[in-house]
Amino acid sequence: MHILDRYRMARKLKARLPDQPDVVKLLKGVLYRGDRNKMEAILDTAESRVPIDDANAYQEAFSAITKLRRYLERNWDCIAPLSDPSLQGQLSGLGSCESNHRKFTYRLKHQGKSWSKAGLSSMLRIIAAEQNGDYEADLIKAGLLNHDIKPEPVKVKRINNRELFRQEPTVHIGVKRGRISLNDSSSSALGHLVRLLG
Repeated sequence: MHILDRYRMARKLKARLPDQPDVVKLLKGVLYRGDRNKMEAILDTAESRVPIDDANAYQEAFSAITKLRRYLERNWDCIAPLSDPSLQGQLSGLGSCESNHRKFTYRLKHQGKSWSKAGLSSMLRIIAAEQNGDYEADLIKAGLLNHDIKPEPVKVKRINNRELFRQEPTVHIGVKRGRISLNDSSSSALGHLVRLLG
């Protein structure tokens, strides 16, 4: 079953109704619930709100709403499943690759990496399983992870408030002793200093 990508649908709504963001918000909610009758009513309302003072602007806005209506009717079979409660857990996975490509490209392309076909396929499957929450189950199924092993309990370290705010004593180096040699060359820094002091 194909389900229309929410990102593409939201982009289409904003493009066709740029001057009516409140209508776009209402329309999104109705489409996510799969209510076709309310969708029609909201589109009728959007048409009635188009200002009629400029004939060209009116024709352009009315045409955009008509195109949006046709688009939603043409894709209704792909929009309606969004309201199915049994699919809600599945829709939280990767979804469309166009809106989630960073999860793949950042891991696969940076730092001069190159992949064989088998390695790339394996890495893509790992990333997809991790994003869909199937990673651990797949490892157990493949026999690569023993599900009987229980993680060690985390030891809780007690924190003493006095220790947090206690200041460490400052360590002083003390006085350094030195001397200026009178036999340094006159071109050196110390020779120049001897000439100034002498």
